[in-house]
Amino acid sequence: MNLVRIAAAAACAVVATAILTPPATSAAPLPAAPKVGECRNYTLQQAGKPSNGSPVVPCKEKHTAKVIGVFQLPAGTPVTMDKARPFVTEKCYPKFRSTLGRTERLRHLSAYTFSYFIPNQQQREAGARWVRCDIVILGASMLRPLPSNATPMLPTAPLPNKVARCLTGGHVRTTCAQNHAFRATGVTAVASKKFPGEQTMTAIARQRCPRLVSTPRNWYATWASKTAYNLGKDRMIVCYSRRSN
Repeated sequence: MNLVRIAAAAACAVVATAILTPPATSAAPLPAAPKVGECRNYTLQQAGKPSNGSPVVPCKEKHTAKVIGVFQLPAGTPVTMDKARPFVTEKCYPKFRSTLGRTERLRHLSAYTFSYFIPNQQQREAGARWVRCDIVILGASMLRPLPSNATPMLPTAPLPNKVARCLTGGHVRTTCAQNHAFRATGVTAVASKKFPGEQTMTAIARQRCPRLVSTPRNWYATWASKTAYNLGKDRMIVCYSRRSN
């Protein structure tokens, strides 16, 4: 997918050779950064915001997100969503994989993904430079509650519908427990080290997906962003079979 706390110290007027000592000031510590393992319960709309101040909730209670990584942006990198994106892709993908566990193929057959956030304006003004990565489950127009906090988080195959990846008729990712038109049934790797372009990816999908789906005349395919591909984090094509509820 923040307060500037400058506390003015109490001024002590000390008379010394008729000169008043000016009030001393000290800055309070930066607001605490998020911690790996914290759980939160926020919406898909909130997941789309640059910053997220949702309260931490006990992981035994209902929650839609869990922190899987907190990273400090390199010095000199502006703390913005655009500038953080390549860094997030590089750092969050490994945490995402290790949290889910299992195989690359099974991870791509799941509806799990991750969102990320930067400090809000006041936190940035106070010097905060962290990026927070949360694991979530996409469910079309909402985030679904995380069903497990175990490690690995992903169950063994076959994946249950509540975490299996499907697409709506409009090709929006959802879980297979919700209304859907396609189900992820196959995954294929692309060898090129650089993103070959949308047309080439489409051609590869047309060549390979019919062998990886149960409906070779009616299927769909998705792949990761150019940034994720070029960083070597996701060079897979996911193939979907046509399904009816």
